[in-house]
Amino acid sequence: MSTIKGLDKLMKKLESLTDLDTQTIVEDCGEKLRKSIQNEAREFSDEEYQYILKGQTKIYNSNSASIQVGLLNTEANFEDYKGLYFNNYGFELWKNGKYYAPHIGWFDTAVENAKKEIITDMKEQLKNEIKKKVG
Repeated sequence: MSTIKGLDKLMKKLESLTDLDTQTIVEDCGEKLRKSIQNEAREFSDEEYQYILKGQTKIYNSNSASIQVGLLNTEANFEDYKGLYFNNYGFELWKNGKYYAPHIGWFDTAVENAKKEIITDMKEQLKNEIKKKVG
């Protein structure tokens, strides 16, 4: 009977990868995305940008996680941030009936602008987490 040296050690290292701290990484990147979206909103919002919030992190099986970032009606009153909402979708001014859309789609643009940096940061944090676990 023969044995392969180091196989136990390798198996233990691989098992340690099932316990990655994905929740902290997702929360950190969600916070960075929130700040990035807020910075975009500051261009046309005096105070409403403060209502761009980070929601609760959801953990799914197999170590995947997600987090909501944006105008969350569960966390703030619509009246407090309605200017951001209407700037994103446009609005008809009741006084003259004209449609205004000076910042239409600003939210999607803000997310798209931050996407590459956030994904790069998330990958870097995951690599570091794997290195800590594997050694």
